[in-house]
Amino acid sequence: MDDDPGAHERGPTACPRPQRHLSGRGLPEAVRGQARVRERGPEGRGRAGPEWTRRWEYREKNFAREALTVNPAKACQPLGAVLDALGFAEAMPLVHGSQGCVAYFRSHFGRHFKEPVPAASTSMTEDAAVFGGINNLVEAMENITALYKPKHIAVSTTCMAEVIGDDLFAYIGAAQQEAITQDFPVSYAHTPSFVGSHITGYDAMLKGILEMLAKSPDADVKIEKSDRVRLNVIPGFDTYVGNHREYRRILEL
Repeated sequence: MDDDPGAHERGPTACPRPQRHLSGRGLPEAVRGQARVRERGPEGRGRAGPEWTRRWEYREKNFAREALTVNPAKACQPLGAVLDALGFAEAMPLVHGSQGCVAYFRSHFGRHFKEPVPAASTSMTEDAAVFGGINNLVEAMENITALYKPKHIAVSTTCMAEVIGDDLFAYIGAAQQEAITQDFPVSYAHTPSFVGSHITGYDAMLKGILEMLAKSPDADVKIEKSDRVRLNVIPGFDTYVGNHREYRRILEL
């Protein structure tokens, strides 16, 4: 007769689960210290992690913050490229990627500036991810020029376009032959989100726009000589327009 009456119910492969103890016997001192911290939690009050964040004490501490803004969203390169393009008169930012990326950029900037922010997308889908997004880019440029009538289109890329290796220079050339005129100003920058940040994306788009302006026919126009000193100030990524007014005030002193 079996000593354990429940052995037949559990079956031949069942075995009791081993119990884990945080006593730390036989472990290095560093490991034992980490175990004690996990048991006590921050400042020795209960367990750390989700249990601690559910407590009323944590909630009161969190809402008591006065000088902190928490934004968990990732700031990626195309976001900086869109902001840079918005700084040029009558320019339309065009993001070569999925609609979700542009939806985030427009929402993010709209919440900050408290007004709608224009930005277009090539609306790449699974088909474009396999066969390339040249048709998406050409059609997007055709629609943008027909609906918004911008004087300049600034094209940036996302992870999807960069992973499959879309050739922006060739695609823009095809669009200028099929959808828009040859002399239509189009600048571009490679801005994948898996490297860099919004800062590097802003700089890359700015470089692309300046290179386009340097090659334009208007770049050969001679500027009349003047006794006044000409100084070009190119600020970096800055979403607070008050800073730009301050730059101007300082330079006018």
